[in-house]
Amino acid sequence: MAEEEHRRAERHIVYFVAELLPEDGERGRVAITHDASETGLLLLTRAHLELGQSVTVRVLLPGDVEQRRAVTGRVVRREVLSPAEVDFWKEKVALEFDVPEGELAREMLIAAVRYEP
Repeated sequence: MAEEEHRRAERHIVYFVAELLPEDGERGRVAITHDASETGLLLLTRAHLELGQSVTVRVLLPGDVEQRRAVTGRVVRREVLSPAEVDFWKEKVALEFDVPEGELAREMLIAAVRYEP
């Protein structure tokens, strides 16, 4: 069965700044969202994350500088970086939310469309 068939929710391409906060107390690291659904995010980051590792992610949406949406989850997959991504990023990881985040996924999709160049 193809990987896409394992997904439980529709994913949308959305690029936003995020901050990863590992539970182990390590300092926060910058990330970029790649795609999102109500069940998780695919992220590009310079942090090294392990499968099963729990993290908090704070997503910064345009026009929402006062609040960053914080969600918790765990790393469920690591993906190979494309040649363009290798120059800056170290990891591409899939994060599964601890609880579905349908509202955040909708807000990200709306912001992506609203602020599209």
